[in-house]
Amino acid sequence: MALDERFVVGDLRKQSLMDIWRSERLERLVYPPRELFSGTACHDCPVFDECTRLGKRCYVRAMDAYGEPFAPDPICPAAPRVEGRFV
Repeated sequence: MALDERFVVGDLRKQSLMDIWRSERLERLVYPPRELFSGTACHDCPVFDECTRLGKRCYVRAMDAYGEPFAPDPICPAAPRVEGRFV
């Protein structure tokens, strides 16, 4: 499986853990901006900020259901239904 650069937030060979922890890349991964969700139900969702700030969405479920981390969490009522899935 290839490394997905969207989830790489630093390099401990070149940065301290604290530098990575305080980095913009980690911040962007934990609290992704709305524009990363362009073309999805999340992009225009009125509770987008609440969902991302409170950690209510899951990258793993989004990847599993839609093959894209910046897609809706399939357990969200606004998410498109995925055929053949119970989630």
